[in-house]
Amino acid sequence: MNTDKIKIFLDLAESLNFSRTAQNMNITQSAVSQSISSLERYLNTKLFYRSRKQVTLTPAGQLFYQGMHPVITQFNKAVTHAREVAQSVNTLLTIGFAGSGYDRYAINQLVQEYSKYKPDVKIFLENYDHRTMVSRLKQGFCDVVLTRPESIDSGITLSYQKLLDGRFYAVCSKHYGYAGSRPV
Repeated sequence: MNTDKIKIFLDLAESLNFSRTAQNMNITQSAVSQSISSLERYLNTKLFYRSRKQVTLTPAGQLFYQGMHPVITQFNKAVTHAREVAQSVNTLLTIGFAGSGYDRYAINQLVQEYSKYKPDVKIFLENYDHRTMVSRLKQGFCDVVLTRPESIDSGITLSYQKLLDGRFYAVCSKHYGYAGSRPV
């Protein structure tokens, strides 16, 4: 079954007029009839009651319409999104991060700074455990990952760029008895 037959069915279910559906779909009335007949054979049920003066949905046709309308709507959205992505290949940046406190701080800073210089680039953030993040980088699903050079197998050729300086803080319970003379 192809989506064209389903789209023809949906149009006919809304218009209840073979001629209007043919016009809407830019096909012949005969092609509408053939598509509906083919769909009915595939489903092994009648979808429409037909007479010379009127076309109405059968109960099975009503259920099929209710089920397929959101599916085709979502399908059309996915197609549109895929086309937009394909047209904007150079305007997408996927950043992988493991989710540490520093990563979250760094992501916020990096996205803000980068967006000032490249406002047309859409940034996608992917949060994974370290092993998955590195695997996604190797497979080309991430453009950039936040990590340290020693965290990735030495068998991979990568370039590393220091992006931010930061500090780590140890947060302890007030009941923890730190006996050091210098701050942690």
